[in-house]
Amino acid sequence: MLGRMFYKKTPKEVIEYRLFVKPFSDVYLKKFKLLKKHVQLVTRIPEADRLSMRQEILDDIKESTK
Repeated sequence: MLGRMFYKKTPKEVIEYRLFVKPFSDVYLKKFKLLKKHVQLVTRIPEADRLSMRQEILDDIKESTK
């Protein structure tokens, strides 16, 4: 992991996550496709909300890199 990453859902709710890709240098390849399984939540949240939160973070990453 190269640094701490945060997703700000609301002003008071900040979720820490990391991208788990081996090797991490693959992220810089044009053919690399970021998937939901690459997003790992560091902040503890209920199990029922974890998948939707990972998808929300993934969508935000994809939106910001367009």
